[in-house]
Amino acid sequence: MLGAFSLIPAFPLADGRILRAVLVKCNRNYNAATRIVVRTRRIMSLLLPVAMSILYLPMLLMRIQIK
Repeated sequence: MLGAFSLIPAFPLADGRILRAVLVKCNRNYNAATRIVVRTRRIMSLLLPVAMSILYLPMLLMRIQIK
């Protein structure tokens, strides 16, 4: 789980910098690559809580019903 979480391309983390480096190699434009990584980070920051709610809410509800 921790390994999968560390692969999320959020900009301040190392994977965001890796994604930006790959995009700079492809596009040759540092500013455009930074904008793409920041946009990706924003999308991930919105999707991650939704995904965690969908995955863990049923388990939480089952645990409440058992007790």
